[in-house]
Formats: sequence, C-alpha cells, structure tokens
Amino acid sequence: MIKHFLYISSDAVYEDSVDLISENNIKSTDNYHAKMHADREEIISSYCHNKDLNLTIVRPTLVFGPGDTHNGYGPNKFIRDVNNEKNIILFGKGEEKRDHIYIYDLVKIIIDILEKNIYGNYTLATGKVISFYEIAKIVCNAKGIPHDHIKFSERIGPMPHNGYRAFNITKIKSKIVDLNFTDIEEAINKSIKNLFYL
Repeated sequence: MIKHFLYISSDAVYEDSVDLISENNIKSTDNYHAKMHADREEIISSYCHNKDLNLTIVRPTLVFGPGDTHNGYGPNKFIRDVNNEKNIILFGKGEEKRDHIYIYDLVKIIIDILEKNIYGNYTLATGKVISFYEIAKIVCNAKGIPHDHIKFSERIGPMPHNGYRAFNITKIKSKIVDLNFTDIEEAINKSIKNLFYL
C-alpha cells in the first residue's frame, strides 16, 4: 500500500524569467527536457488523484556533490577537470548566474518531506545565484591552484536561460522552518575531499 508518492522532477518545468521563479510560474514546453518533466508530473498527478494517494512533487535546481554521474557543466565537471590536471573551460566569460544545491542538502529536505508528511509541489533551491566563473575560482582556491587554470571558450548559440535563473523558495521554507543550506565553498571543498578522486 502506497502511503506517500514523491516524484523528483526538475526546475526545468518553469519558463525563464528575469524575476524570481516560484511554484506559481508558468510551465515551459519550449524544449523536450522541460516537456518531459511537465508531462511526467501531469501523468503522476492524475494517477495519484485517481488512486487517492498523497503526492509530493519536488523540482530541484542544479544538483552537485559526491556520487555524481552526470558530470554536467558546473561544480562537478570543474572539480573533475582539476582533479585530472585539466583546465576549467567556461562558456563565454562564465557570466551566467544559476542556483546550485548540494546533494546532501537536497537529500535532507526530501527526508524531511517524507517524515513530516509534506504534500504539494515545491521548488528545491538555495535562493542564491552564483556565476560559473565564481564557481570555477572557488574550485581553484580549494585545490590551491592559480586562476589561470580557468580558460574561456567562444559561446556558440544563445546563452541558456538568458544568463539568469533565480528562485523564490518561500513555499518550502514555510514547511521546513529550520531549513538551511551548506555554503557553496564548504560544499565544493567537501566534494573534492570525498568522492571525486575515485
């Protein structure tokens, strides 16, 4: 018997905005990735409604930390590159600003949601944005290497999300009042020391 159905979706479901993005924002169908998550949400919501099941949909932003297998552009890739004695290559000037959530913080929130029987749709992000260039500098500092290991490549095509994607996390904070996040410098240091050498 299912007591609580929790689906991990993605912040990709939201359209881009120059303002803070919240659960009330319009869903995007501009690309297959966004449409995939939006369609899954609709299918699962319909199923849980028909079965009278408690449902929580969480929409994490960019996730980083030990155990990553995706190696997407950002902290995970930058750490792997410097660990393998490669330069960090940034698109354009690395000026895009995004929110990144540490995997252990994400898991803790999901555990809280399940233990406290929190239902509904929630954006899971830190509420803070940082540029990819700043992240690259943090990685270099953590490894004790100069910033000239950061290189820049010419951008091909438009800048994703218009270079800015920030979130209003008021809704999840109203449910988890002691919510706090690991500082990104600390999280990157922990990531470097824990699992990325393997």
